Amino acid sequence: MQRRFTLISPKKKYLIDSNTYFRLGDNLCPLFPKIITLGKESFCACILGGTFQEYLYQPRLQSKFDWVFTTRHVADRKQGKLRIQKHEASSIKGKKEFVYEGSKDMGLGCSPFDVECLVTAMEKKLALVTDDLDLVRLAKEYDCPVLSSIQLLGLLYESSQISKQDIVDTIDIWIWLEDVPSQWQKDYASVFGEKYPPTMKGDSD
Repeated sequence: MQRRFTLISPKKKYLIDSNTYFRLGDNLCPLFPKIITLGKESFCACILGGTFQEYLYQPRLQSKFDWVFTTRHVADRKQGKLRIQKHEASSIKGKKEFVYEGSKDMGLGCSPFDVECLVTAMEKKLALVTDDLDLVRLAKEYDCPVLSSIQLLGLLYESSQISKQDIVDTIDIWIWLEDVPSQWQKDYASVFGEKYPPTMKGDSD
């Protein structure tokens, strides 16, 4: 499997946005204790505390992802909640409006919270995991490392944190929910070196 992406983080974390969490947070629960190993460095996921504001006001999301506030998922997110220092919060607030206005000038459809995720990742020097193409474009504009959900699955698999069957189960749920990332099949082939569904070789490794 060829690695076509990098993680950059002195804090050894990567930040996942809401759409990534909705796609991975149930089937891979607990998600946040899972460790990615790259060389001598290890990384784990984190999430912003305000991730579910949109969810609370959208019955469609609540129906589609009705597991979000079960006890085990709340406990998992508590472990993964990103802690932000006061000086960092002040810097993030100051940059957020500038980046958000810039995103509108670029004709992108990023929400204020999308921009908050990006600016937080930039401030704390984290990679951002998102499937939102507008947010990916904006992140690249600011040289923030970005991974997709499929690329994250590849890193978790390579680090022996999930099995090939876990990947298949996860993607099959996306397909069933009609909630697949854009160009996911191309992304999958690039990461895993084969078309989906994969050859299982008689086991679940």
